[in-house]
Formats: sequence, C-alpha cells, structure tokens
Amino acid sequence: AIIKDFYESYCIYTFLSFLIVVLGRGSRENAVEVLSMHAHHLEQPTRLLSWFYDPPPETSDVAKANAVITECQIFAMQFVFIRPLTTVIYVIYWTIKDPGGDDDADAYGSYPSSSSSSSSHTGSNSTGN
Repeated sequence: AIIKDFYESYCIYTFLSFLIVVLGRGSRENAVEVLSMHAHHLEQPTRLLSWFYDPPPETSDVAKANAVITECQIFAMQFVFIRPLTTVIYVIYWTIKDPGGDDDADAYGSYPSSSSSSSSHTGSNSTGN
C-alpha cells in the first residue's frame, strides 16, 4: 500500500507537470499566457492560498491564470506529501495496534471465546424449536 501511494502521488504530480509543459510548449510562463486568454472560464482561486499569488489574481487575466496554475501545483504537492505520509502513519498504527497481524480479531479487537462458539452449535434453531 505504501509503494502504491508513493507511486500514485508521483504520477499525479508528473501528469500535472506534463499538462503544464504541453499547454505552454515547455515553459510555465507560456502556459500562463495561454491560460490567460481563457481567464473568463476560470474560477477565482482559493483565498486561503492568497499569500502564494503574486500578483493578486484580481489585477489581470495573466495574474488569475498564474494563480490558478499555482493553486493546482500546491494541491498536487499537498497530495504528493500528505497521501504517503498518512499511509505510513496508518501502517505504523496498525503495526503497533496488532503486531502479530492476526486477522481473526473481530471489529473490536477481541477474539471469540470458546463458550460462545460452542453454544452456537447446540442444535436449536432461531424459531426456538
């Protein structure tokens, strides 16, 4: 699971980089220029990330396109770092919680007792006959 998550993260960021290169024919600045020609189709970037936008997206179409690409890169990098990190934490948690890797535990982590399993084989059915 860890290797898959690292590879998935790498693929997503590589694909975003590929899209920027194709759109800009090898240059991020050209990609911003091409995207700015269609800025009226772009949604306003998230204000939460406003300190990353220079100049502010409200100043021009080029600034808005630059902010949108920056936002996409930040979100992709967030996935690249957070997804593998949470997977590693998950694996460490389950290793500490269940070091033997026993799959016989029920949802609460307890094992069925022998008395409960023997009482289910008494021969009575659910109707009480």
